Amino acid sequence: MKVMQVLHEHPPGLNEPRNVAMYLMRHLRGDTLSTICEEFGLKKDSSAGSIVDRVKKQILKDDELVKSPKTRHSGESRSL
Repeated sequence: MKVMQVLHEHPPGLNEPRNVAMYLMRHLRGDTLSTICEEFGLKKDSSAGSIVDRVKKQILKDDELVKSPKTRHSGESRSL
């Protein structure tokens, strides 16, 4: 099985780490949407842009995304 198959053939919700990685590439490193597309095997810049925007909206409304993986279930929070 190829890496791209694994990325696209799994239950919904498992893309969260991948999507957050794209968001971080855009907002912390300042990568272009084209660069993000190349890194993640996306064909259109608009796909990366949609994902980055979606994560940004989730961060604003969902405290769970702001917590570190170690504290997600313990109730402690940690800001980005």
